[in-house]
Amino acid sequence: MEHNHKMTHTASNKIEYVKFFAVIAGILIVAYTLTTTLPSETSFWVTYMRFVMGVFFITFSIFQLLGYKSFVEMFADYDPIAKRSKLYAYAYPFIGILLGIAYLADALAPWRDLVTAIVMLIGAYGVWHSIKTKRNEVHCACLGTIIKLPLSTITLVEDLAMGLMALIMLLPASGFTGATTLTDSVRSLAVAQVQAAYAAEITPTGNIVTHKITAGESIAEIINGYSTKVWTYNGSVPGPEIRITLGDTLKINFTNNLPIDTTVHFHGIRVPNEMDGVPGVTQDPIKPGESFTYEFTPKDAGTYWYHPHVRTSEEMGRGLYGVIIVEDSTANEYSQDKVLVIDDWRLDQNGQIAEPFNNPHDTAHAGRLGNVITVNGKTNGSFYAAPGERLRLRLVNTSNARIYKLNFGAMDVTGIAVDGLYAREAFDPNGFTFAPGNRIDVDVTIPNDADGTDYVVTDVYTEQQIPLVRIIVDGEEVINKNIHIPFNSEVPLWDGFRNVSPDISYYFDGGMSHMGMMGTNSGVWKINSKSFPDYDMGSLPLNEFRIIRFENPTLFPHPMHLHGQFFKIVSRNGRPVDERFFRDTAIVEPDEVLDIALVAQDAGVWALHCHVLEHADGGMMTLVEVE
Repeated sequence: MEHNHKMTHTASNKIEYVKFFAVIAGILIVAYTLTTTLPSETSFWVTYMRFVMGVFFITFSIFQLLGYKSFVEMFADYDPIAKRSKLYAYAYPFIGILLGIAYLADALAPWRDLVTAIVMLIGAYGVWHSIKTKRNEVHCACLGTIIKLPLSTITLVEDLAMGLMALIMLLPASGFTGATTLTDSVRSLAVAQVQAAYAAEITPTGNIVTHKITAGESIAEIINGYSTKVWTYNGSVPGPEIRITLGDTLKINFTNNLPIDTTVHFHGIRVPNEMDGVPGVTQDPIKPGESFTYEFTPKDAGTYWYHPHVRTSEEMGRGLYGVIIVEDSTANEYSQDKVLVIDDWRLDQNGQIAEPFNNPHDTAHAGRLGNVITVNGKTNGSFYAAPGERLRLRLVNTSNARIYKLNFGAMDVTGIAVDGLYAREAFDPNGFTFAPGNRIDVDVTIPNDADGTDYVVTDVYTEQQIPLVRIIVDGEEVINKNIHIPFNSEVPLWDGFRNVSPDISYYFDGGMSHMGMMGTNSGVWKINSKSFPDYDMGSLPLNEFRIIRFENPTLFPHPMHLHGQFFKIVSRNGRPVDERFFRDTAIVEPDEVLDIALVAQDAGVWALHCHVLEHADGGMMTLVEVE
């Protein structure tokens, strides 16, 4: 009897010990949650609390592990389930250690969510098991501890409340907390990372490459047998493919022979602000019959393109776009380096471009979706490749509004670049959501035994598979040398951002509920309650790290394009995103909150707009000043 009394007394002390640590854990979590809401000048408290919590979880979990044997023996008679439960004995301390490490290291934040979810599930199971078996105690797992409470006076409602309390206590650990702010040290590190990833300036080689480009009316055979009236650069759709070497200066003598005003915007290229082609912002519109000279030295190798920025939806919808390739050391290593310009056209039954443009329905809904898809201006696009060939395919989405999801089928394919810049490492391009304005470069190896095989790149954005381009393998085997792809190991891994307070926020509004009077498109789409040309000027300091938030409560996706800068997606709906590449265009899905991060390195007033062109023409555009 004396022995049993001693065991019960020791067990009671042990219970109080565990309860004490659980209470301390709860207090720490509440304190940590409160510190995340503090302003930036006190953000060191967030770091301090993370440290305290990390040390606490690790220390207590180690104590649990060291005391495991006596812990089980103490409860062997008091609670038989503890004797046979390795889960409670080993799993909780181990998970507590992992959670502690995660609080100490922000880089482990996404992994911390998994650990927290496991703890929550096990805790919920403990409560459920206690209720189901009608035992005289409740097992409530919380942050690597076991709380054991006698239930002599606790009702079923109180059981459920205990489980709920465990889940609530764990929410801060899983990221569902108030917004946090970034410390100056984090921002400084991010600036250094971007400056290492791509150059702020480039030293020109002195070589000037000159092209004469004329925009005018022309005829194209988009569908076999039909002569379609189009608007073109130099009489072709797409316009001339311009290739220069990194460091060369590009000079374009442009003439407007269209019946309306126009400009030329160089999508993705970091040009001097006065060369950006935005009418009323960086230059005056180029009127019919007038000329303008664009001259700049691209700072980055990659795949870029050019198009108008006046009545953009109509001018591009009639065929005005072309591609610029800034070549690097891999220029002559591939057996084929092919540009694939993907567009969709809305044609009538006579094979002519359907009018009107910017009709109220298109503007207020998903934009102008075509009924004919072309690659390089032709339907049923295809090209030949020999067995063993190594190809570089540069895909460009010049569609007004159509979003594609790329599928490369059985091809041996590797993603190497997005929106011009090389990725940090190879990635799988299958399933890449290809928005208007996006580019993606892929490396393709044709198998040596593939003679007679056809490979098809398809769009699987909708339920049906739509063929885009066919690669026909034919001919003698080609032996290619190994190609060194210059992946950019300096692309930062900004994958630990969660619930970070943005420096700039943009809220989207619009659609059918905002159709103008008498069915006009005036003010159909808004950013922060302003429809361009009405806007509030955004501000980005030069060479400083900033986070921009886009909030899209509308029914339609919006691919947002920022002129003059590259950025990285860092979170969607508060959850970290692990993309290993920069972008200049990113989709904000319906009911989504998207955070992007950047270091603006190019001064000037830059456009920020939706690249569903009907949305942009309907007012979904604003300006950002970098100074």
